[in-house]
Amino acid sequence: MRSFLKDAEEKKIKGDNSTQQWVRDVRDVSFEIENAIDKYVVEIHNMMGKHVPLWKRCILKPTRWIYVHKLGNKISTIHEKIRTISESRNHLGIQNLGEGIVEERPLLWKPIVPDIDNEEVVGFEVERNKIINTLVDANIQTRQVISIVGPGGLGKTTLAKKIYNNTEVKQYFNLRVWLTISQEFELIYVLKKLYEKVTGDMKDKVEEECVYLSKLNNCLRERAYLIVLDDVWRDDVFEWLKDALPNNGNRSKIIITTRSLDVANLATSSSVYKLPFLGERESLELLLKNALHIPNPLENCPYELHDVARKLAGRCGGLSLAIVVLGRLLYKKNHALAEWSEVEKNLNWYNDGQKCINILATSYHDLPYYLKSCFRYLACFPEDKTIFAQTITRMWIAEGFMGHDTEGTLEDKAARCLEELAQRSLVQVADTHFNGSIESFRVHDLLRDLAIHEAKENDYLLICNKENPRTDFNRA
Repeated sequence: MRSFLKDAEEKKIKGDNSTQQWVRDVRDVSFEIENAIDKYVVEIHNMMGKHVPLWKRCILKPTRWIYVHKLGNKISTIHEKIRTISESRNHLGIQNLGEGIVEERPLLWKPIVPDIDNEEVVGFEVERNKIINTLVDANIQTRQVISIVGPGGLGKTTLAKKIYNNTEVKQYFNLRVWLTISQEFELIYVLKKLYEKVTGDMKDKVEEECVYLSKLNNCLRERAYLIVLDDVWRDDVFEWLKDALPNNGNRSKIIITTRSLDVANLATSSSVYKLPFLGERESLELLLKNALHIPNPLENCPYELHDVARKLAGRCGGLSLAIVVLGRLLYKKNHALAEWSEVEKNLNWYNDGQKCINILATSYHDLPYYLKSCFRYLACFPEDKTIFAQTITRMWIAEGFMGHDTEGTLEDKAARCLEELAQRSLVQVADTHFNGSIESFRVHDLLRDLAIHEAKENDYLLICNKENPRTDFNRA
């Protein structure tokens, strides 16, 4: 069934929408099969498991055939659905591409893990130098608020991280805290997380807001601190937090990254840096850095690739995230004009507002079939959450994404899948183990939106929130 789905998804990607309902039907019947078997196993275990007394098992044994009969009726119904689906498959021309999951394409184990802390920034040199100079200016004694503003995917977080980890900045402040503020947040938990990072006190007990505000103010009163509030969406966030951040002439600074100019202005910012889109040369340089991984890529790029690379970089609209993801996609291809031209031809270019998401979608569609399931599963996690590799790999294994062949352990396969998603910049590595393997990672907001869209399209999950308080648990 997976093999048929592979061909069906290829046809859907190429614009054959007639197969979309067929794909949904196949997924639905596969869920029915899995649910029927699981239900039967659970019911038999409840009747005949070792935890059930022997005398009770003897009494209940005849009733087992009732469940067998029910399962048989369910299988007959499912078999009829499969027959109908099989007939429509022949009509649509969907073919079996061969069995196997992980065998579809060999995983490339390359030590190129894109770590957001170590990514090289292309462009924004003027803004970076100005912000660093402001942060370490000893003549500025009062608390300063610096805002970095720009649309999603432009590189605000990467720039802020580079500034945060700058050697001179590290030496100037005796306390540095990085705090990510998601689109949907509760003030009490933001205060709790900030308090934990400032004090190292990881108590489970949640205090009142006024308690945290007072404690934080006392802890920070005599310290020169740098606090980064990353990805702020609401204009009242700083208003809520400012009482916890004393302004006592201790040379402290606050950096806010946001998509909204209103947020920056309402934070009474001393300095607002509205990041420009990358220029043509900067976009090309960033693309080639990620696609070729060679020194001085602008000068050393093969001549035959230069023209198509320039077209691809120009179509990204100066958005760093789109350029990086596209560059990683090209890196997976051979450095051949035909393959790069094929990527350029297959990209969907709509209006400017959709450029980035369409480039990300192209990179998603280029994933091997088994990796698409892994990527879609990331939609289950909250926005801006740091995800531990051990958690996600175990969940992938439990869902059956890794197959059941004998080549390597399931844990190794899952780790390689996560590694390849990182190599393609579809996840951003947060921390690594001593051997270089991924310990934890994050998912960019735009990539999470893509994962949610694809997961809903493929009946992977149901979104329940204030706007959609669904309680019937039908698939999206």
